[in-house]
Amino acid sequence: MAWSIETALKIVGKSNVFVSTDSPEYMEIAINAGALAIERPARLAADDSTDYDVIKHFKSAFDIDVNTYIVYLRPTTPLRDINVIKAAIEQWKLYHADFISMRSVQETPEPVDKCFKIIGGQLCCAMDIGDDIDRANYSRQSYTPSYQGNGYIDIIDPYFVQFRKLYGTRSMAFITPRVTEADTPDDWEYLEYQARVK
Repeated sequence: MAWSIETALKIVGKSNVFVSTDSPEYMEIAINAGALAIERPARLAADDSTDYDVIKHFKSAFDIDVNTYIVYLRPTTPLRDINVIKAAIEQWKLYHADFISMRSVQETPEPVDKCFKIIGGQLCCAMDIGDDIDRANYSRQSYTPSYQGNGYIDIIDPYFVQFRKLYGTRSMAFITPRVTEADTPDDWEYLEYQARVK
């Protein structure tokens, strides 16, 4: 979390960096790192809590001006290049009139067409239900590239509440370099290695 705060401080300055958390320990870390902290209700810190509800609570608590865009840096993606963040903001400034939000993504090693689901113990192609899995053996070049969301940077229009969706109906893609997210213990271990060699 402190790494994400440090990145944000370099871009927007101390009075514009906020952390929402239900943890007194994380709140103390956030404040010591230079952010303003808001206590998040426990109901918005559960496993099924949505980003929409968290950002909506944050927006109402800080009375964010309608002309101020929200730049969302998830702490699970701490190893960011500040120049990539700046490039995303510049792209948003140029094209935001056509979009409601921006979401960072990275290309997946394999297109989703080559991925699988397991339904009732049977292997199926991820894109549809069926028993013909040979399609997953086609070359990856024969498919359109696929992308997965990452926590590098999201930019959210303050009017998102009107749409009742965080990203609205039109979201701009911002393709980032591949980045590690801390979602599992293995991810955390790899992030620690990356931080040591950085």
